[in-house]
Amino acid sequence: MLLLKILLNLNFDVPTPWGIYFQDSATPQCEGLIELHDHIIIVQKKRAKFRGPLKALVTKEIW
Repeated sequence: MLLLKILLNLNFDVPTPWGIYFQDSATPQCEGLIELHDHIIIVQKKRAKFRGPLKALVTKEIW
């Protein structure tokens, strides 16, 4: 039995340790939520890239 489990080690939709993304979705609504999440994260990264240097420039001018 153990040999059969080793030979047929099928881990197609099994969560992996330290996985950094969502589990495969089963419905179109969940796909839409994941896509919305991805877009929000992209916008936040772009804002952070812009706001970091701008904040440093503004605080440099104040102090």
